[in-house]
Amino acid sequence: DNNYASQYQSGSENTALIDQTTASDNNSAVQSQYGSFNDAAVTQHGTEHYSYQYQSGTSNVANTLQYYGTDNDSRTWSIGTGNYVDVYQYSGTENSTTVDQYGNGNVAYSRQYGGSDNSISITQGDRLYPGYSFSPGNYAYASQSGSSNTADITQQGSGYNYSYSQQYGTGHSATVFQDGDYNYAYSYQSGTGHTSDVTQVGDYNDSVIYQTNTGNSATVSQTGDNNDAYVDQLFSAGSYNTAEVTQTGDWNNADIDQNGDFNTATAYQYGNNNSIEVDQFGNGNTSYNTQYSHNDGLITVSQVGDSHYSSVFQGYGSANVATVDQTDFNQTA
Repeated sequence: DNNYASQYQSGSENTALIDQTTASDNNSAVQSQYGSFNDAAVTQHGTEHYSYQYQSGTSNVANTLQYYGTDNDSRTWSIGTGNYVDVYQYSGTENSTTVDQYGNGNVAYSRQYGGSDNSISITQGDRLYPGYSFSPGNYAYASQSGSSNTADITQQGSGYNYSYSQQYGTGHSATVFQDGDYNYAYSYQSGTGHTSDVTQVGDYNDSVIYQTNTGNSATVSQTGDNNDAYVDQLFSAGSYNTAEVTQTGDWNNADIDQNGDFNTATAYQYGNNNSIEVDQFGNGNTSYNTQYSHNDGLITVSQVGDSHYSSVFQGYGSANVATVDQTDFNQTA
């Protein structure tokens, strides 16, 4: 117990390894590397371990494995271009992973399997660290199973960032923020009681959210032009799901699909030449669709089943088109 290991390397093509796999508690591992093509790895077994990896340079690789424990903390800090981070925390509770990558072209993988109340935080981008060019293209991947886990991904830069999160179990939360153009955010949640929130600022961004089962919530906010938002709550006939899309700008598209009972779909758009499409299957579903200060807007709603409600508002513009198609009984539009 209570072991401490520290490694420092300056130069090129270095390798550092810390192994604390004997079942023990409260161990700490610290690795610092300055230069190019460095490789750092930490393995820890037990509870209340701490791992910190710092890499400055280009094309560095950092790996952390923490397993069979609780309250473990992994932190990785990369500055430069083309860095790769892989963190794996297996079978534990209240573990946390924090990855900060400043520069561009970086890759971060984080996985937490078989536990609860775990957290992942990934931050990537050059705007957060002055002095690095705004070149595009970071990739963030977060995967969790269990219950009540959280994943937060922040990507800032000129764009072309990719975010992928997947969560299995109950009561998970996924939050994504992307600033720039041509970004892509993908969130998949399987189970019940999940929340997914995506915020994108810029043009030509895409957001995709898939949720299965019951009691899930999806929220998308996009500011800019030529953005696309897609929320799919169709995979299984879930109930009491909510989906909300807000878009500010021109030539944006919002698409919400829901299957089950008592689901709610809400879409707001501010601008011109935007479109909303809502498809709901089941009973007792509700749809609210609004386009403000709008010209050449299009709203299309399809509701199949009984006792649906649909509200459409298009205001303060011209050449707008709205179509509501309701099938079966006791419908209101």
